[in-house]
Amino acid sequence: MSGDNDEALLFCEWRTVEVFHVLKTSDVISDYWYTVSAIGDEEYEFDVRDLPTPEGVKDHAHRLVIQSALDAGLIELPEEVSLGDADDTPWAMCATADGADTICVDARPFLRLAPEAMLFALAGNDWREQGETCQILHWLDAYDYKVPGLLSRNPGAEFVCYIGKDDAMNFLAHERSDLYWRIRVRAGTAVAVEGTVTETLVATKTVSTFAPITEDGQCDAEAAIRKAAYQNSLQDFAHGWDLDCENCDVTASESDTGNIADTISLEPGPSDHRVVIVVDDREVKLAAWGDELTARIACDRLTDAGERAILCPPKEAYA
Repeated sequence: MSGDNDEALLFCEWRTVEVFHVLKTSDVISDYWYTVSAIGDEEYEFDVRDLPTPEGVKDHAHRLVIQSALDAGLIELPEEVSLGDADDTPWAMCATADGADTICVDARPFLRLAPEAMLFALAGNDWREQGETCQILHWLDAYDYKVPGLLSRNPGAEFVCYIGKDDAMNFLAHERSDLYWRIRVRAGTAVAVEGTVTETLVATKTVSTFAPITEDGQCDAEAAIRKAAYQNSLQDFAHGWDLDCENCDVTASESDTGNIADTISLEPGPSDHRVVIVVDDREVKLAAWGDELTARIACDRLTDAGERAILCPPKEAYA
């Protein structure tokens, strides 16, 4: 294959190295051939079947096989490409309960894709869990080759997993901002607010957002409403919306919008629409659930993130 690779051919990324699919012909993706060349240089193509399968990993889990090979230096990289870890990567420490076997894994796939209910529960436990079926391990076994190895070396063991609170929340603030604020609302460090902003020349708009609570228990709802109105106005500038909001009249009050966290179930009900993601063609994980609108929004978010998300009807529809 030759020519520039595009986003559609991106298979995965590992420690800042991008791995692309290879085309057999002009429009057919190979089942086994990949490349680490962003410009399609054939010198850096490889057959995943030639790489060793790491401990605990299934042969069809190409993502994990390639990760292990990259770490072991078995895949030649172009001169301008090198292995590295992003400075803002949130890490998860996973270990057997006795601490005898410990690994450190990138927590981004879990934080980006895990169901909201799961993250609410984990945040409520200081981002720590312990047991034979840790949810963090359950999710990351399809995204980091070291996790299946840990599980296969310790069958039936109890595990402890921990993600740094600040790292987790900083990541969610950028990747899943609405969830970030609702976690803060539940923790009592923020409040949901709603208000109206009247632009002096055009119209009045209702704005719903979140506002942080200071250490002395104060909340500046008006400032939060102004900031949200400014961010929204970037899209509406063509309609004459006041970008700086300095001359706007603002009224604001607390809202119960953020209290949805208290009603989220840890398991989907028979009337819930479900969203699943397909990993490496054979692994399927439940990623979200709720009413049809909630599920569709979650499905769109996961699709935008590059995942193969599928919206499934409620189980009661098959009854």
